[in-house]
Amino acid sequence: TPDTISKVATETGEKESNVNRAISAFLPIILGSVIDKNSGTQGLLHTLKSFGASRGLSSLSTQTVDSPILSQLINSVFGSNQSTIINKVAEFAGISSNSSSKLFNLTSEATLGSLGKYANDQNLGETEFSNLLNTNKSTLKSLLPAGLGLGALGLGNIFGSDKPAFTSPDPVIETPSRKIEPEKKPYVDPVRYDEPEEKS
Repeated sequence: TPDTISKVATETGEKESNVNRAISAFLPIILGSVIDKNSGTQGLLHTLKSFGASRGLSSLSTQTVDSPILSQLINSVFGSNQSTIINKVAEFAGISSNSSSKLFNLTSEATLGSLGKYANDQNLGETEFSNLLNTNKSTLKSLLPAGLGLGALGLGNIFGSDKPAFTSPDPVIETPSRKIEPEKKPYVDPVRYDEPEEKS
């Protein structure tokens, strides 16, 4: 919400527009990473449900101490890619790496907490949860801001492609150049007219 963006911008000392830019980038990355890790990370759904969402976005703050369960979730979902994501988004949004790290944790808390609360409230099992995530793949991909490629974030396989998230022009296929020769026409002898013989 605008109030949350304003509050977080004050806490981090960053411009509101840059804070909004960073959060808008983190949101689809976080959800996309959950999709990527869901099938191969045992107990992820259970941990998400346990974490839940104890508060709404209006009460979020970068000054809140991260809970052990949130730290566990972040490590399970992002692993060694966490630093790369934070630094790339910092560069993309024009904020410091320290601010980016705080916004990453804040967005992770809101996103993973809300997702876990929904799964718990709806009593979703593994199959239902996977279906929910996979149904939203294309939507999440469209939410990734132009300029943030999945491959650069180490997340190229989330949506079944390592192509950049933004739309790029079709590649130009070069073909060998060929010199065009002028059309050759068959040679025709000029018509010759014999001069008449002089009479003696």
